Amino acid sequence: MMNRFDNYKFEDFLLDPDFCAWVMDKKKHLNKDYSAYFEKNPSVYKTALRAKLVLELLKDENVSIPLTRKIQIWDLVRNAINKTQASKKNWIGRSFKYAAIIVVVVGIASLFYLNMNRDNEIDQYIASYRTDYTETVLKLDNGQEFKIASEESEIVYNTEGDEIVINNNQSIELSKKKKARQHQLIVPFGKKSKIILEDQSEVWLNAGSQLIYPDVFDGKKREVMLIGEAFFKVVKNKEKPFVVKTEKMRIEVLGTSFNIRAYPDENIEEAVLVEGGISLALKNKIINNKVELRPNQRLVVSNESLDYNVSEVNVEDFTSWIDGVFIFNDEPLQIVLKRVSRYYNCKITWTGQINPKFISGKLDLKEDANKVLDAIAVISDGEYFEENGQIIFKLKNENE
Repeated sequence: MMNRFDNYKFEDFLLDPDFCAWVMDKKKHLNKDYSAYFEKNPSVYKTALRAKLVLELLKDENVSIPLTRKIQIWDLVRNAINKTQASKKNWIGRSFKYAAIIVVVVGIASLFYLNMNRDNEIDQYIASYRTDYTETVLKLDNGQEFKIASEESEIVYNTEGDEIVINNNQSIELSKKKKARQHQLIVPFGKKSKIILEDQSEVWLNAGSQLIYPDVFDGKKREVMLIGEAFFKVVKNKEKPFVVKTEKMRIEVLGTSFNIRAYPDENIEEAVLVEGGISLALKNKIINNKVELRPNQRLVVSNESLDYNVSEVNVEDFTSWIDGVFIFNDEPLQIVLKRVSRYYNCKITWTGQINPKFISGKLDLKEDANKVLDAIAVISDGEYFEENGQIIFKLKNENE
């Protein structure tokens, strides 16, 4: 049945009724067959993925694009077809085929162009991700920056989105505009911050994290982007879903609380649901790319393979950082040290031999860094010392 895909090109997938129906969730019974076929045919998978990404945009909200851009897209399609028509054999039959493709492609190309730019926006922020900030920074769309020196901060937007209050003692007035403006909150290593958005949803940002968000949610969805770790407590609004975008995930909720960890320097991303329900879409994955989570479940996705697993967890282990407590169960020592390094803004290096070491414990992050490292050394049977402004950690039996 799937053998017809063997020689399919991008446009063939767009015109295949079964493939299109499957993408639109009309033929879910094909999931198993499609999954088995694409696993055996990775080259076909890449072409199918491109077509799937385009078709999925039909399910998104309508967007507009200038006429000039539509003309450019038409020219691109026409030029591609002209190259393909080097041979004139069966020209009439192919003309009807390509005419149909033009109708499909031009009809959704505007969506594709705009939505791909919008989805790639998070990649642009990740590319410019910096770890050398020393103060929390609130960036406005007009280029203004407000630096916040306190170790913990709170930023509050009013319900109109025209006033921001920082730490209850600094007020910023915003001019009213018809369109939403993109703001960015940057929390450096060694700091934490809480932000109350215009819809009064609350977000706690951990050290080394960034949140990109609009001053007002004026569209059909409340969309934000996250780099790093944050705990969300979202105000319920059935008419306007709340969407969080990371490098590998797109999380959509109506009203709920959950934790997301998506640091660029880690090889996984994770989402942990505390209450309510969330729907996740895994980017660039064609099969089984949508996952529903129930309370007390954790999804972990690999940044390299995009494989994922869902497990039952104690959510306190993943949200206690908000209260200055770090709980870890069978966690790689390397990850524990990395998180401590971020929290205290201290450089920690380690030897390669600690990579397979897994530890469990509970750390009070209200203590100073040395006491926390002492505790980790006891738990892991390790030791550390300072050299040239950095902390070097190793296992005691390393030289045996």
